[in-house]
Amino acid sequence: GNKGILSFSILICMVSLLPTPGFTLVCTLVGIIYGFSGFILVALVSSILPVISFYCYKYHFKSYSKRIIESNEKLELFVYVFDHSELTFVQELGILIILKLSPIMYGEANAVLGYASNVSILTFFIASCLTSPRFLVDVFMGIQVVKFSGVEEGSENSNYDVFKLIAVVVPFTICSWLLYKVFERKARQWKLE
Repeated sequence: GNKGILSFSILICMVSLLPTPGFTLVCTLVGIIYGFSGFILVALVSSILPVISFYCYKYHFKSYSKRIIESNEKLELFVYVFDHSELTFVQELGILIILKLSPIMYGEANAVLGYASNVSILTFFIASCLTSPRFLVDVFMGIQVVKFSGVEEGSENSNYDVFKLIAVVVPFTICSWLLYKVFERKARQWKLE
C-alpha cells in the first residue's frame, strides 16, 4: 500500500543521496513486492533524487565529494575529464551516461559528479532520466526471485525463468563493464596528453 511505497521511497532516497551501497538491492526488493509496476516508483525516484544529491554535493558538500574522489583513482579520472576538457553537450551527456551505467555505486557517482565543476545540473538531469531504464533490470531480477520462490500463483520453477534472468542480467552487466573500461582507458589517454 501507500506505507510500503513511502518506505521504499525513503530507502531509495537514502541510497541515492548518500554514497552508500544498496541501490540495486532496494530496486530488486521493489520488483519482488510490486512487480513491474514498481518500476514507475524506481524510475521517478532515480530521475529526481540524483539531481537533488548532485546539487547538494556541488554546492554544500564539495569537501566530502573531494575526499571520496581522492580515495578512488578511477573516480578522479572522471572528474579530471570533466574539469580539463572542452566537452560539447553531447560528449558531456555521453560521459555522464557511461558513468551512471558503470559499476560504481549509484550514490557515490552522484557525489563525485557534484565535485566536477563543469557538469551542469540540466545535463545531469537528462543523463539521470536516460539511464533510469537500467533499473528495469533490477526490478526484473526481483520479479524473477518471486517466480523462483513459487510464491506467485501459477508460477512454476522452470529453467526458462533462469534463462530469462541470465539473458537479461549477464549481457547488461558485461556491456556496462565494457563501456566503463573503454572510457577509463580513453580518460587515461586524455590525462596523459
